[in-house]
Amino acid sequence: MDETIVFSCPECKSKAVVRLSETEAAKIKEEISTKGRSPTLIVKCEKDHELLVTLYNSPSGLGIRDVVVPVRSDSKKKGSEVDWLKQAFGG
Repeated sequence: MDETIVFSCPECKSKAVVRLSETEAAKIKEEISTKGRSPTLIVKCEKDHELLVTLYNSPSGLGIRDVVVPVRSDSKKKGSEVDWLKQAFGG
């Protein structure tokens, strides 16, 4: 059975959904359990805001640990993914 996690966008309060296949969910749960790493996924809300969503293992399955709205970089400057992540997480 697929795993679906619904939450509100912190930017606009519209609905956002993380949809994972049973296989994907099992791999993520295993990675969290064995390696202690909580994956961060990129999800879009209904109003098309990009969100960085970090998952964790909860007693009822996967849950949302954290949701971050990435900071928009200066559109005139070409940046890399690392720059985007640094801005989003304040690095």
